[in-house]
Amino acid sequence: MKLFVIGDSLSQGFMSLAAARTDLSYPSLIAKSMQIKDWRIPNWPKGGLPINVELLLREIENLCGPELELLEWPKALQKMGRIFDATEDYYERGPGAPDEPDPSGFDYFHNIAVRGFDVADAWLIDANLCHQKIDEETRWLFNDGIYALPSASLYRTALNVLNPSRDPKLNKMTALGWLKRHHAAMHESKGVENLILWLGSNNVLGTIIDLEINSTNDPTQNYNSCLSHSRRLDFNLWSPEHFDEDFSELMSRVDTIMNKNMDSDWQVFVGNVPAVTIAPLAKGVGNCVRRTDPFGVVPHARYFKYYTYFMFEEDYARTSERKLTREQVYSIDKCIASYNDSIRDRLDALNDGLGKKRYHYVDVNKALVQAAYKRNCEEPPYEFPPELRKRNPMVDTRFYHATSRRRITQGGIFSLDGIHPSAIGQGLIAHEFLKVINDVRNVKYAVDWDAVYHSDDLYMRPLQIMPWLRRQDELASLFLEVNSIFGR
Repeated sequence: MKLFVIGDSLSQGFMSLAAARTDLSYPSLIAKSMQIKDWRIPNWPKGGLPINVELLLREIENLCGPELELLEWPKALQKMGRIFDATEDYYERGPGAPDEPDPSGFDYFHNIAVRGFDVADAWLIDANLCHQKIDEETRWLFNDGIYALPSASLYRTALNVLNPSRDPKLNKMTALGWLKRHHAAMHESKGVENLILWLGSNNVLGTIIDLEINSTNDPTQNYNSCLSHSRRLDFNLWSPEHFDEDFSELMSRVDTIMNKNMDSDWQVFVGNVPAVTIAPLAKGVGNCVRRTDPFGVVPHARYFKYYTYFMFEEDYARTSERKLTREQVYSIDKCIASYNDSIRDRLDALNDGLGKKRYHYVDVNKALVQAAYKRNCEEPPYEFPPELRKRNPMVDTRFYHATSRRRITQGGIFSLDGIHPSAIGQGLIAHEFLKVINDVRNVKYAVDWDAVYHSDDLYMRPLQIMPWLRRQDELASLFLEVNSIFGR
């Protein structure tokens, strides 16, 4: 197998609040550059799980135009209800249900990244657990409302990735279990030439989604590395020490598997943890100060008095409980910097033990910190590929916005959930991974930027409805509730 991927939503192609476009994910772009013909990935009908915000807004825009007048609300709500109901029906009772095999007919995929996975989920979550969680949530749901979304959507997503054939014999397969299976002599893959491994974001991302911190360092919570997956859901920030424990365990398991690889020239490309505080879901408001960059990427970075959701201003942050302070965000960034030190140290130790360099550190965080627009005083030092620099408008890391005349005025790197990359953002991630892959393999793989841009509907067909949306406080509150439940 030329390429195999273990990761979370960033590797899965989660966009605009849905596991929807694995075909546009950075692993798919890398597979295309490698000219892999039989690239197996999940397909997500009905816009994906749990709900595709971009497709939803386009349906409303097509129905009502760029502005919803008072009299148009009933038909817009009716359209939303039909979309929600169709998605729920497909994934709960239709061809995407837990007891239905994937229509592809595949029993495994090459990209088995799953949204919401933290480091330990690579060995903790299997199809059995997914079935259990789906059954549990289904039991306490008394009825399905018109605006109900598929229940237990994280576990429905994971089930379709880990056991697409729904073969009971494969119900114990975890992400690492699949990696091990592909090394077995009796399996058709017969080894993995290039492994991309990128986990860790979900050990900290919840702080930005929830705008609060629930740390494993809390002495009242009695955290330990042997906790179950369910118990770990109580936390959204791993202390550097606890992250190091989990990541060391992950790499020990990976190394044991890779050293039995049937491909003698195997290489592992490990992404570090990106600075989640740069995601535009959380907006800095109030006065800002320059602080020493905890990542050491740039000399200084801007930190604001408060961080609240992108659609609100300082008054909301001051009076609401849903905010982070400057000191909290700075401490989160320092935690992430410690995570990345642990990742680099672990890879160095494994390479020293092997006597050769097989584990390669991909510094995605450096690229993101350099590309951050507001953090770098509107002058990001990141060297964008020339194919992006010649485009007008130029993309940036701010929350997506466009005019009613279909012109982007800001954003473009992140999708509409304010957390996950757009198709162009996925292209930038592929670009960063390919820099390292090309150096290691002495090849010249490249992103097909023309194809990336033409696949990014947010850029090529900007949403006219965005100006109207930004004036709707009620919809903003609804977005917060949905994103807090499904953002991971």
